[in-house]
Amino acid sequence: MSKRPKWITEPEIDPNGSKDDHRHVAWGRYLSKTQTAHLEKGLLSTPDDLRARLQLIGYYQEQNLDPRIWCHVFWMIEHRSRDWFCYYLPVPRPSSVKKPS
Repeated sequence: MSKRPKWITEPEIDPNGSKDDHRHVAWGRYLSKTQTAHLEKGLLSTPDDLRARLQLIGYYQEQNLDPRIWCHVFWMIEHRSRDWFCYYLPVPRPSSVKKPS
């Protein structure tokens, strides 16, 4: 986890599909592994938790496009394709997406 700059604060407003959702992604870049594991576990019971999805995208993006990012990116495309943030999602490259066995 990188040291979080003082000017980045945890978003107080829930994500709503607007350009302000990017704040959740920025916050996710500074999550710890423990916090990330907690968010991932929470998605098992609440898969539509947009706050968690955006923060995890930020975390995995900070980890140099960790392959785990793609399940959240594809979820956003499938379930929230009209959200402002979807226009700025990372684009998968053939080398970063593993083919199913």
